[in-house]
Amino acid sequence: MEKAPYENHVITFDLESGEELRVAFNTEHGVGFCLNDVCEILGIDRRDTRRSLCDEDIFQHRAPTDGGWQWMTFLTADSLYEILNRLTLGRVMPFISELKE
Repeated sequence: MEKAPYENHVITFDLESGEELRVAFNTEHGVGFCLNDVCEILGIDRRDTRRSLCDEDIFQHRAPTDGGWQWMTFLTADSLYEILNRLTLGRVMPFISELKE
């Protein structure tokens, strides 16, 4: 897993469910979705999800947090879709609807 350049930006989206989703825009990897946020929104275990992915499915990105700048793990769009495909459709539909908006 490589660390992406941190001159790119992270944007936080406030979802209708009240949860937040941090999205990184990276010149090397394209759009990335914060692993912790995705797992929290979907109610799945972060460690198990991380172990199920290949290194090319994720990247590290430096992002601002309440505790200062930190390296965070982001999913590529392809890996997000892979995770969504593993889940039952009923659990995923609200999340998919919000992504489409």
